[in-house]
Amino acid sequence: GLYPNDERCVAYTYGPDPIQVIECHLPKGSYAPLVVLLIHGGFWSAKFNRSLEDAVGNDLLRFKIVVCNLDYRSIGNDGGYPNTFYDVANGTDLIRTIAEEHGFNSDRIIVVGHSAGGQLGGYITGRFRLKPNQPGYSTNPLRPIAFVSQAGVNNLWDGCDHAEETGSGAVISFLGGKYQMYPERYVLSSLAASSNLSVKVQYPSQFLPLEIPIQVITGSADITVPISQTITLAEQAKIAGDNCTEVIVEGEDHFVHLNVSSKSWNRTLTFVLSFIH
Repeated sequence: GLYPNDERCVAYTYGPDPIQVIECHLPKGSYAPLVVLLIHGGFWSAKFNRSLEDAVGNDLLRFKIVVCNLDYRSIGNDGGYPNTFYDVANGTDLIRTIAEEHGFNSDRIIVVGHSAGGQLGGYITGRFRLKPNQPGYSTNPLRPIAFVSQAGVNNLWDGCDHAEETGSGAVISFLGGKYQMYPERYVLSSLAASSNLSVKVQYPSQFLPLEIPIQVITGSADITVPISQTITLAEQAKIAGDNCTEVIVEGEDHFVHLNVSSKSWNRTLTFVLSFIH
């Protein structure tokens, strides 16, 4: 729906389910040369939707940034592997059409994903690495200019090995099984390779380097997604040669990334605003 700072909101559907939608929020006045694609979290569960991102979306509009808020089918709503991957890919592909119809530039997109949305955002950002037999492959995918993972589930291999601490087995539910059974699903979905060296050697990250600036951010008090999910991606991205900034905000938890008065959001906002020039 409409945000207080919107000039208008346009919704585009990419499938028959009401959740297969991307909402585009257009700021008042002239647009900054930047689009932010928000991808919500919730451990890929149908209990959550794009409204989680309303406050930060509205905040970005203050800076005349066009905001796209993507929704998708999830566990309990015909989602999970592979449908959630198709959904976020198809929804993202619509941004070019929306940009043409509403007069903004789709070449300057920053992807900002929270929690499970960090995983999906990494997949969207890394789509140029996909092979033709993988869900969401495109010969001409959108190429974001930067990526932010806010307390993201960036390492699904580790999320499988440490299933209880990672959304009570959410990774295994999302991908339909453990990596011992479906390693190719984990390759598709995980920016970071496993922390287990023998698994990592067999299945290196398909996505790194992403070749764009990355911010990985979490809070020291986050007990929802293990902080190691942020640290392992930062380490691997840097080794791969990416310009990756790791931020651990003292005393903040998992949900403050969605609160515009938090230190965590303000660190991400500062990173995003550095791309307006």
